[in-house]
Amino acid sequence: MATDAAEVRRTIDQAHDLVERGHAHAGVQTFAAARRLAMEVDPARLERVIDVQISALENERRTYRTLLLGQRTADRHLVVLADSLGLPRPDAKDGPLDGAGITYPALLLDRLQGHQVDSNCRRYYTSEDVVSVLEAEPELGTEADVVIHVGLNDCAARMFLEPERLAVGLLDQDIQDRIVGFARRYRRDILLHLPAAHYVDPGRFTANLETACELLRRRRARRVVLATIIVPPIRFWAATPGIQRNFTDYNKRIMDVAHHNDVVLFDVDRHIWAASDGDVLLPDGMHLSAGGHRLFADEVAALLSA
Repeated sequence: MATDAAEVRRTIDQAHDLVERGHAHAGVQTFAAARRLAMEVDPARLERVIDVQISALENERRTYRTLLLGQRTADRHLVVLADSLGLPRPDAKDGPLDGAGITYPALLLDRLQGHQVDSNCRRYYTSEDVVSVLEAEPELGTEADVVIHVGLNDCAARMFLEPERLAVGLLDQDIQDRIVGFARRYRRDILLHLPAAHYVDPGRFTANLETACELLRRRRARRVVLATIIVPPIRFWAATPGIQRNFTDYNKRIMDVAHHNDVVLFDVDRHIWAASDGDVLLPDGMHLSAGGHRLFADEVAALLSA
């Protein structure tokens, strides 16, 4: 039986009231209950919305994949499996490659003249998606060079998991505002008092990377490059308690998987920090600027040419 939206409203109002009266722990627990109840208001509609979003994201991935594959035919392939850091930002889609010309998958075409680039980049991509696409395409990566650049979506501490975010978006605007407003105002309390919420938990993240390396080993991939996650700049740390520890934990896992599987480690985080005065990140502290894409392409080309 579906939950009444009015119950969600009563619950989030109670959460606000508890925190305002000094009961932060109880307040965020009540927020979690409201977040959970939102999933139950209209589950059938939520499922349809999730399907629509996934379809849109996959269509974008296929569009850019086709664009870059069409730039060159070559015997040697470079497969890029990455999240939105390998795509143009939504407000930068213009030009013959619809904005992709400044991204590192396209720039690698210039730096690796003997390669055709097969770019599989998708917004909200996680290590789960890397395994899924490799399993769905049994020839992908066969005797190819491969770059795997995921982890930001896996590891980031979330106020809402993706189905929860979409469920909240289906509620009346006033209820949305109360829930999202609570998450923004009491972000620190949520992170301190609720269990960590990740798209992919640390253990599963490690297992996914191990699986990807094993699949590519069976396909006789030439070189596999695992790229680390960029730790956001210090100015973002205060709003997200433990962010540096969390990101560093996932980066350590990437390093361990690279070591255990004898694949190439690209510590992009260190390169970005070393070039932090070179305008390599956008103001959000996560996505690559044009300079960051150039840095990424330069370093990957050097690793694959060594």
